[in-house]
This record gives sequence, C-alpha cells and structure tokens, in this order.
Amino acid sequence: MSGSGGDDSNLVPIPGGDGNYYVQAALLGEVLSLYHHALIDAARTDSPDFVPTEWLARLAEDAEPTVDELCRAGMWEVFINGYRVLDSAAVERAVQNVRRAPEARIDCEKLGHMPTAHWGLLTDDGISPMCMRCYDYLEA
Repeated sequence: MSGSGGDDSNLVPIPGGDGNYYVQAALLGEVLSLYHHALIDAARTDSPDFVPTEWLARLAEDAEPTVDELCRAGMWEVFINGYRVLDSAAVERAVQNVRRAPEARIDCEKLGHMPTAHWGLLTDDGISPMCMRCYDYLEA
C-alpha cells in the first residue's frame, strides 16, 4: 500500500482492505477520527467513497495536516472538489452500517446512546457528538 514503510519508527500500521496503511504516529488520533467520521457521513450519500472538501471544516478543526497524511498514506486521494476513499472494503462496511442504522438506533435509544471520545478533535472537551453504537449525531 502507498505510504508503507513499516521499518520507520515514526509510522504506525493501520489495517486496510489490502494490507496495512502506515500513518505518522503523531497524527494517528486525528487520522482515525477524521477517517471514521468521513466514512460514516459519506456512506449516507450516493457517493460513499467521496469526501467533499466542504465537509472538512465540520469534521476537523484544522483538517489540512490530517488530510495530507491520509493522502500520503494512500488512504485517500485528491479528487475534484474533495477526496476519494481508496479502501473499498472500509467504504462497503460503512455503507452496511448505515443500512442497519435505523434498527440500531432504536436499540441504541433503549440502551442509552454512547457518545465517544475522539482525541479532542471535534470538541474542546474531547467528546464526539457521534454515538458509538448507532453512528447518529447526538445533541450537544
């Protein structure tokens, strides 16, 4: 996979559909958070492998270094007005999760939503407004 170089101590492997992606350790939290949120949001559209540039300000406070790292690692590529997610298996899993979301949301509401911390990327206190169970965005 692009960006691989497992012998570099500054890189951390992330499993992907065809092997590992290698991401700078210092950006790992930001990369995983942006990647996860973008996959879920994109899966709700007609182009589940496309992340529009306009979403980035909503998904990350300063997205440029994180997006650069996603592209360097071979997880995303630059595309017209946005980025293409290259791991088709991850895109398909996200689409399947979104298809199951209505049923999951009913169960989730009964059990109580679980907001998840995402390394402080989305809010000052580090709590993401996305539920860990049903991927719904919760009220702040």
